[in-house]
Amino acid sequence: MATEISAPGTQRAIGNEEYSLYSSLSEEELVQMAIEQSLADKTRGPTTTEASLSARANRQPAHFYPWTRSTAPPESGSAHLGLFQGVMQKYNRNKASQMAPVDPVLKAIKEDDEEALKAMMKAGRNLAEANKEGWLPLHEAAYYGQLSCLKALHRAYPATIDQRTLQEETALYLATCRGHLDCLQSLLQAGAEPDISNKSRETPLYKACERKNVEAVRILVQYNADTNHRCNRGWTALHESVSRNDLEVMEILVSSGAKVESKNAYGITPLFVAAQSGQLEALRFLAKHGADINTQASDSASALYEACKNEHQLVVEFLLSQGADANKANKDGMLPLHVASKKGNYSRFNDMPACDKAPCVVQFCEILSAPEVSRWAGPIIDVLLDYVGNVQLCSRLKEHIDSYEDWAVIKEKAEPPRPLTHLCRLQVRKAIGKYRLKLLDTLPLPGRLIRYLKHENTQ
Repeated sequence: MATEISAPGTQRAIGNEEYSLYSSLSEEELVQMAIEQSLADKTRGPTTTEASLSARANRQPAHFYPWTRSTAPPESGSAHLGLFQGVMQKYNRNKASQMAPVDPVLKAIKEDDEEALKAMMKAGRNLAEANKEGWLPLHEAAYYGQLSCLKALHRAYPATIDQRTLQEETALYLATCRGHLDCLQSLLQAGAEPDISNKSRETPLYKACERKNVEAVRILVQYNADTNHRCNRGWTALHESVSRNDLEVMEILVSSGAKVESKNAYGITPLFVAAQSGQLEALRFLAKHGADINTQASDSASALYEACKNEHQLVVEFLLSQGADANKANKDGMLPLHVASKKGNYSRFNDMPACDKAPCVVQFCEILSAPEVSRWAGPIIDVLLDYVGNVQLCSRLKEHIDSYEDWAVIKEKAEPPRPLTHLCRLQVRKAIGKYRLKLLDTLPLPGRLIRYLKHENTQ
């Protein structure tokens, strides 16, 4: 119990409301309150020395704790309210609201007084009317987990079982969110629809997964809740349980028909979520149930790329051991190796198969960005581009080229699609073969064509 020193040798217990008000303030706010109160004491008190001494003798010590403040209104000549006055006004409003009369219906529900509810209904009170937030007494009973009141209200007003609040929450949704399994079971047995979602398109099953409530998930699935329903972000219940590494819930969902390849609004699958958040056990589970190891999001980032970016070493090792393609680049041309190197974790890629894509310009970015050769990067890339078709430069190379104004033409040259004349030249050279290219000058061909094939005329 926190205490306040109000006089030498005496203590007063601080109430819970006062303590929570004080504990929500930062140290700087408390110091500011002390300064404000000190200034207020100087401007508010009597002007004569005698009056000041008399007042000081009769008043409590001025501490900066909010519960020892004078509640007298500030002088009319005072400027805007300070932090202390603002906090006290809020505190006083909260106390006033707590003293407001309690609705007898809500009081009966909180106390699980079924007889009181029956007496009100017998007296003619309509308990099927919603309040300003759209809540019925049935919603309140589900929220507080009062089963007998819930059953009594449903018997009296069976048509309200799926009625929604202004936030589109049903009694079943509220009971699930609060973890009241007996109310959940009773509503489902009475015919409540399990797939009605709230304004965020979150169903009771989704909320049960969010709260890792295995029994609630099991009950809802038994009553045929949709395991593939998507919320407004496109997430399914499986996405949610994977993000929490809840293997037991994942097992229930998958065995009940949840799709392991469901994608959210950004093309993200549950396996991608597991790799991104470092949930190794969930990742193993999904791989075992046939999830695509090489799944990519809408921006082409792979699960391996995300695991590297977030430095989930064990996840990276597992994905590579399952055959994840380390040469899948994102939309900026960045490979998992690039982001791993940037983080200083490139050792995990020592045993990766070499890139067999011809050509693979991005292999040179680390060398070309080194201080010793960076000033030659533009000309080197320019020459390489003469011998390749449509390629995607990685973001690191693009950034390096952008740093030199004279290299703007090189970046433009690399942009796909490459000219048809250039692509034709590559195909002819490939057909001739690298060993016979040295004999081009001996062939009975027009000089212009020979110069074209030898890159002596690049127009």
